[in-house]
Amino acid sequence: MNRREFLGRSISFAGLTTCCPGLVFAAPHGKFIKGKPNLVFGVVSDIHVRALNSAEPLESRTYFTGPFRAALELFRDEGADAVVVAGDMANSGVVDELKAVADTWFGVFPDDLAPDGRKVERVFVYGNHDVSRIFGRRACKGDKDEMKRRAIALDRAKWWREVFREDFSEVYRKTVKGYDFIGAHWAGELKGRDESFCRELEGFYAKVGPSLDAKKPFFHVQHPHPKGTCHGETVWGQDDGASVRALSNYPNAVSFSGHSHNSLLDDRAIWQGAFTSVATATASHVGMSALRSGVVAGYENYKSSGANAQEREKNDHAKVMPIIDRGASKQAQIVRVYGDRIVFSRYDLADSKPLAKDLVMPLSQSGAKPFAFEPRRAAAKSPAFPAGAAVKISRCKAVRRGGAKGAPKTDAVEVSVPAANAEPSARGVRYMIEATGADGSKASFAILHDAHRFRAGDARSEAPMKCRIALDRLPKGETTFKVTAYSWWDKPSATLETKWTV
Repeated sequence: MNRREFLGRSISFAGLTTCCPGLVFAAPHGKFIKGKPNLVFGVVSDIHVRALNSAEPLESRTYFTGPFRAALELFRDEGADAVVVAGDMANSGVVDELKAVADTWFGVFPDDLAPDGRKVERVFVYGNHDVSRIFGRRACKGDKDEMKRRAIALDRAKWWREVFREDFSEVYRKTVKGYDFIGAHWAGELKGRDESFCRELEGFYAKVGPSLDAKKPFFHVQHPHPKGTCHGETVWGQDDGASVRALSNYPNAVSFSGHSHNSLLDDRAIWQGAFTSVATATASHVGMSALRSGVVAGYENYKSSGANAQEREKNDHAKVMPIIDRGASKQAQIVRVYGDRIVFSRYDLADSKPLAKDLVMPLSQSGAKPFAFEPRRAAAKSPAFPAGAAVKISRCKAVRRGGAKGAPKTDAVEVSVPAANAEPSARGVRYMIEATGADGSKASFAILHDAHRFRAGDARSEAPMKCRIALDRLPKGETTFKVTAYSWWDKPSATLETKWTV
């Protein structure tokens, strides 16, 4: 089997058939060859270890590593042979944070060993927060001597060797139970898009590529998403395309990347093209900024950022809806590699329980790509509101987001939007509210729903979203409110409609 024959046959995703209706991605393992996996590894990213009290002197700070420890204990209990951390272990770029990560690791895996004595390999890479001089200066309060003593960016190799007890290379290769892992570290400062994060990446693959086993998958780890792959072409946090150029020569490559903080429940968190690209979410705070189309003024319950942020920021001061608590969700995954498939299990770190059914990627010779975006987009269903669902509107008082402290509350309306959860495979994520006055004047508002961060059945993903809008942003008089829910693939639901006098 050569590299071009490597990837899977056409099957369906989350119950959505592409061309082989007898198999589904969420199918039980019995549809494949039975037996134990050849390799098990945990994947987590964007830990962002922070001080519990940043006002204390650096040398006496205590660091919060609870979610990371929860992830490591989950991986340990599930028999992981390796652990991938796709960058941003530290938050402020000081070695104290990195040491807290290492202390947590060695607390769960003393001397890199599991309780049964097996070695558990570390596949960690630096991200932008780890090695940013900007963050380092902030943490050290501009003190140059403190920077020299503590900033990871000033000697990445030295601190890596000291903290993790192993040699440092910009790009490295490790082999675990016969499977190769390639780790590529971040170098430089943050741009947000077209990140030139690792200058040695393409040269490394040109050199070692011929020695990679074409009959097995291998696993590539970096911090930014390979450009135009997982989470779509518009997601914040992509590299400059170097990884795509390198990995496109290897259909057996499976890349893991973080940086965007977007949810593992996003249908687009796994992508297949010339290779496979898998997002890693975060053990810190799952973001909510991955859906941009149709949103002009930004989301009412999120701060403007990313593409077109400058145009949208002018609207932020008018918003009266609190920003959603991003830290309420922290995620990780376990990957099990069999001879005929790779299984991705997604977990909520709050309780170490699965977020959803496993995703199963077959390894076969047909050359089909079951996780390719376009067939899945074409086959995807639309979200649906439950029968009898209705939009409810009431008057309220609210505080403008950009107002001065202690400013008086302003008149507002609360639009209670039911969760579009009647179609399990296409839960509503983005909701658009269109208000049309009797004179034809219109105003549009967008909100994001927690359905994409929490498992189905969780009260937070089932409850109505209560969108607050300042009264002076709405048409006057009798107003028709229309609400439409959109899936990750931007497919719209049927519209709910109600009238209300502003």
